[in-house]
Amino acid sequence: MNYKNYTYQDFLLDDFYLESMMKPTVESEKFWKDKIDKHEIDVDEFITAYMVLKDIHTLQTEVGDQPVAAVWNRIEKSAGSIIGRKKRIKLIRYLSYAALVAGLVVTVFFFTSRNDNQLSENALENFASHTTIPGTTKSKQIQISNSQRTFSLDGDEATVQYDEEGNLILGKMDVEAVQPRNTTEESFNEIYVPYGKRANLTLSDGTTLWINAGTRVVYPATFRGKAREILVDGEVYADVTHDPQRPFIIKTSQLDVKVFGTEFNLSAYKEEKQINVVLVKGSIGVTPKNGKTTLVEPNQLLSYNNREVSVKQVDVEGYVSWKDGIYMF
Repeated sequence: MNYKNYTYQDFLLDDFYLESMMKPTVESEKFWKDKIDKHEIDVDEFITAYMVLKDIHTLQTEVGDQPVAAVWNRIEKSAGSIIGRKKRIKLIRYLSYAALVAGLVVTVFFFTSRNDNQLSENALENFASHTTIPGTTKSKQIQISNSQRTFSLDGDEATVQYDEEGNLILGKMDVEAVQPRNTTEESFNEIYVPYGKRANLTLSDGTTLWINAGTRVVYPATFRGKAREILVDGEVYADVTHDPQRPFIIKTSQLDVKVFGTEFNLSAYKEEKQINVVLVKGSIGVTPKNGKTTLVEPNQLLSYNNREVSVKQVDVEGYVSWKDGIYMF
């Protein structure tokens, strides 16, 4: 079977895929891992199908004995697609079966491939490497910059918010988005939080970032691509809005963290050799530059140092309490 051009809808209509996800075996896990390693499937489509299956299980818990058609309508809205009547009939048959499975078990591998040329051409990373807020290294104020101006915020803490259209809201002051209209081009913004300060940033998709001291974050006013990408130099706690169609990716100098909707803490200061990622809930895939993806589970700490990855169980409170103003040593 050739899965190379499969969309997430195709995966959801594939007997073997559904059987593999609902009743995984050692053989089926090896089969999909090999496909991913050999770049014989689109990983984003594969993961999207997994997220839809996960939603089926969640919805079954929420809606109980509602007709399958009602569940389908909600899944269809979540997936943002309409499947033909014949395919829909076939898929509903599997949804009916999936809805009866107690404790649906889904195994997914977050192995992603990279293209060095694509990375070098990435607009976000190019912007971050060539642009910075003037005087940030000496500034004692929290600063926010867009393509038109820079705002300096007084106080030890700041709350910054973007609405769905990318308009910046600073307290009682609204700043109109400078992103070009009717275009797919993204306009990047930047926030810098100096040492001794903290900030809370809500992005246009609803994702919330708690930003620790000495941290720089670069992000678009609105997300317009297939993925929601931001860049972090420092430490953030992220509560990511769930969107199975557009994974959320945090880029750092040494690795990327890819999620669909979860809460985790990332500490990735450029001047420090070690990067730490602590997962509070959900699931994430962490990918070093030119390396393989490691799946992190709740209450686990992934550390990356000198190109080596280690994962261990931890009490997450000691790693995330800073966002509430509590520092543990």
